[in-house]
Amino acid sequence: MALLGYRQRQVDFTQFLCGGSIITGYYVLTAAHCITLDRRLELVLIRLGEHDLSTDKDCIKDVRLKDEVCADPPVDIAIEHIRTHPKYDNERLQNDIALIKVRQKIHFTDYVKPICLPFERNLENRDLSKQKLTYTVVTVWNQTACRKNVPPDVKPISNRQLCANGASKEDACKGDSGGPLVNATIDSDGELRYFQIGIVSFASTLTCGNPELPTVYTRVDKFLRWVEENVS
Repeated sequence: MALLGYRQRQVDFTQFLCGGSIITGYYVLTAAHCITLDRRLELVLIRLGEHDLSTDKDCIKDVRLKDEVCADPPVDIAIEHIRTHPKYDNERLQNDIALIKVRQKIHFTDYVKPICLPFERNLENRDLSKQKLTYTVVTVWNQTACRKNVPPDVKPISNRQLCANGASKEDACKGDSGGPLVNATIDSDGELRYFQIGIVSFASTLTCGNPELPTVYTRVDKFLRWVEENVS
């Protein structure tokens, strides 16, 4: 997981308003609308290895050792260039996907790792697994239900998008844009691997965690060729 850091011009204060995911040693995948989030803000850096913005150190208590175990300090990396999808539609949030290249190679650790990208697959009806990094389990909706339940005055839904939501008050919300929707899969070698199948795009309601209304994601598998052509 990566955090996108923004600054107002001539103001030395970083705001973290969107997320992304590491896909190679130099590239982060995110939503295109996170690039054009606010004209007053400039996207200047990527933060890696952060769990809780409200603490100087990210630590947990280890019951067995009766001591704290702390993660490595987070790392900020400057951005070299940004590429949004050429057919991104800011009004309808179609093709809401972007790539960010960082200036220096990302050092992978136990706390900073890349995610796998998916093959094109049937994702319907699958259970999938702020200040603090959190996660929740959500279910992907079939496209008929997705189109029916997203209010027509919000956004039309294409086959390059998918809907998902969790239990009441457990869903993507403000600040989660650009973050990954992940499917955990056991591969042929018995290894647990995490595949990114979606990018948080927008909510179909102003109220987060409404079990009757889904969050809409960009389908990553529909953009694999574009990603491959632009990651170099």
